[in-house]
Amino acid sequence: MNKLEIIILSACAGLSCLPAVATEPVKLEFEICAGYLVSFEVPLYTAETYHNLWTQDQFDHVFATDPALADTARRAPKGAFDSRIVLAVVKRGKTLLQFKVEGVSEMNGIVRLRYNTTAKKTQPADFVSSLIVSIPKVHSSAFQFVENGKIVSGGRFRIYFESWDKIIFEEPWISEGKTESPRDRAHADHFISRFKGQMLPSADVDLGPKGLKPASKKLKDEVQEWLAARGVTEVRFSEAANVAPTVNNSQ
Repeated sequence: MNKLEIIILSACAGLSCLPAVATEPVKLEFEICAGYLVSFEVPLYTAETYHNLWTQDQFDHVFATDPALADTARRAPKGAFDSRIVLAVVKRGKTLLQFKVEGVSEMNGIVRLRYNTTAKKTQPADFVSSLIVSIPKVHSSAFQFVENGKIVSGGRFRIYFESWDKIIFEEPWISEGKTESPRDRAHADHFISRFKGQMLPSADVDLGPKGLKPASKKLKDEVQEWLAARGVTEVRFSEAANVAPTVNNSQ
């Protein structure tokens, strides 16, 4: 066996370890919880936030029990976080919102919560509306919130280039519940193709310190061209995403 054959076999062996790509989402069982007020710990200046909560302490930082609410039967039972997590939406505005959950599914490491909102007829005032959905614990740290058919959080690739040959995808993560170490180009290609169709064709890109900063226009053009060839057509460099952040508490 010559050197070239060894290199090719090694590359193929590395790619064979990559996880298989699912083509159909798996439906997840869910329960809607109620009987809570939004905690003062949630920033007042934020119009909307999206949360995945993995422990009772994390939940108590976002929600507080309201003794005046009669709908106590739908509160999460004691010990619920032993086997379940909570996905939550908090919205502030001049309109009180009603939520209807369409479903929760998982596909290729991304958990997707789909729901619709309608405005209730009320007198104008400042309102806080919330949706609390309990689901079984999942081996994933990537979450999407789809509101009225539109991805409102968790829909963009977040990519960190440590160097041209070491690429980290911050969201969604390719591993189950853990941030990946830097990946090479073959893994990056597989990763993007794996999530294509589930993500917006857009990315927030941070060019790392090792030889990529300060970034020239030429370098940015090269990165943009590299991503465009893989179907990611909208690229923003070191900027906050348009969509509201998902508060990831899985770590």
